[in-house]
Amino acid sequence: MQPSIFWFRLKSSFSFYFKSKSKYRIHSPFTFHLIKNCFDNDVFDDVNVLAKTLNVREFLKADTTTFTYNDLGAAGSSYQKALKVSDVYRKSVSSHNKSLLLYRIARYLKPDTIIECGTSLGVNAGYLSSAAKNKYIGIEGDEFLALKTKSILKLFGNNHEVVNGEIEEELRSVLNRSSGDNLLIYLDGNHTYEALKSNVNLIIDQINNRKTYVIVDDIRWSKQMYEAWTELKQSSNVGLSLDFFQFGLITLNMKVRKQSIKIYNQNLLSMLLMG
Repeated sequence: MQPSIFWFRLKSSFSFYFKSKSKYRIHSPFTFHLIKNCFDNDVFDDVNVLAKTLNVREFLKADTTTFTYNDLGAAGSSYQKALKVSDVYRKSVSSHNKSLLLYRIARYLKPDTIIECGTSLGVNAGYLSSAAKNKYIGIEGDEFLALKTKSILKLFGNNHEVVNGEIEEELRSVLNRSSGDNLLIYLDGNHTYEALKSNVNLIIDQINNRKTYVIVDDIRWSKQMYEAWTELKQSSNVGLSLDFFQFGLITLNMKVRKQSIKIYNQNLLSMLLMG
């Protein structure tokens, strides 16, 4: 890790701790109930789904298959590298606790369609596809990872689609054919300032009047990512913006008072720190 990134993340951590609020200091009913239902209890957990996801994790953890990885992500340029599936799992896949939080949020929000930008090995796809009322659509730039995601999703029903291509090129088409009036979009692909701003602006342009929640992963990945997140919060198109430290959530086309809240929750932080 570059020293500049290390110091930025350290400074950002202290700033978050001192500026964040617990649920008892939050006046937004939506935010209060989101915390209560998703972080403070397991009311939305489906034990069968979670058992499947844990089995998938054990399988991927032991998979020594080697493939040529085409990186289209945070570096901002494409390059190829030989990797083992087990190494990708260890370095890039969200922890079970983090995926569980995403799953609970998705179950609570009850979206008609869930779109994931950057599926990697498909672990989060298993959690999220199980929470979609109509359909889950994943976008992945690497062909091998896209195929891996498809194979894993077969364990979780048939309400899914995986698109192999660059997020910036495929997202418009995916949004246009997504169904329902309530969307959840999870952005976990290209971790750059330009890509995040471009993708969210495209979402705003394409969703029409549909109620939409956008979860942005790794908002403190770098100073540039956090700058992009900060600018998005200030957009006139964004209603509520919630900062959960590792990821953020913004609402679009919802009748809520414009607010930006940093959320401190002991259960949330404990789950994320434990991995």
